[in-house]
Amino acid sequence: MIRYASYEELRCGEIEVEGQKVAVGSLSSYYKALEIAHLLADEIRRGEFLVSRPIAPLPRNTKMKPLVIREK
Repeated sequence: MIRYASYEELRCGEIEVEGQKVAVGSLSSYYKALEIAHLLADEIRRGEFLVSRPIAPLPRNTKMKPLVIREK
């Protein structure tokens, strides 16, 4: 890890790393995420998006495997 960058920094298109300007971009589209959020909110308001009960409970007798972070 060289440094953390905020989403706002990534959206600007350029960050500074060790004194050098580096072109960057986010992996997701803020515009698309906002569009989907508005569509979902509209469906909820109209009563078209219904939340149902879980189909099956998650198993309680198993352990979750931790995410292994590999070095490059």
